Amino acid sequence: MTTVRFFGHIHPKANRLTLNNPLRIDYRDSERGRTIVILIGVVESSITVTCECPDYTDGDHVFLWIRATDFARACVNVFAFSQGVGLIVLLDKWQRDLGDVADIEFNDPALPGLVTAYNIDGDITEVTKLIMGNPKLFLAIDDLIVSLTTAHTAVVNSYRAVEAIRHRLAARRALAGFGVAAPAHGRVCGGGSGRRSYVEGPRRRRAGSP
Repeated sequence: MTTVRFFGHIHPKANRLTLNNPLRIDYRDSERGRTIVILIGVVESSITVTCECPDYTDGDHVFLWIRATDFARACVNVFAFSQGVGLIVLLDKWQRDLGDVADIEFNDPALPGLVTAYNIDGDITEVTKLIMGNPKLFLAIDDLIVSLTTAHTAVVNSYRAVEAIRHRLAARRALAGFGVAAPAHGRVCGGGSGRRSYVEGPRRRRAGSP
């Protein structure tokens, strides 16, 4: 039996949520034919999710993080709904048995090289202003980042993002056909290069890779 713990916080912390009775869920992993005991404890908006996992193998921490996040969100949402408050759960540290506590990184190393429209090491003021000036583009980029940080959102969010960017590019090409200058936000889209690859990255990661 392997014990994997995930640590995080419930935001905003000002709500200072505490569960008087820790929550226990016996989760049946039908694919692997095992039962995982999940314990959720919350003290002063600090949350710990403990997973007692039989037949643990390397890579299971990703699967367990998704399940831990699901149950933690469900638990906190029950409280939030009853009180009429908005709460966000983030589990960003983990520990296997009594080993060191490690940070969880929400990234995909394959994606940065696909962004060619701007350089993060330079001045991003103009790019930020362009995004803020176009609500659809703002939401498209936000959808892509949420797909990297939240389980179960990649397919829907990526579709919405691609559709938003596709319409922006289509409008730009239509204007160009009439000899009209392209909207400035087209530069942020990078002309569509790498668009599909950027979307596929979060999908692959949510399928099981860290």
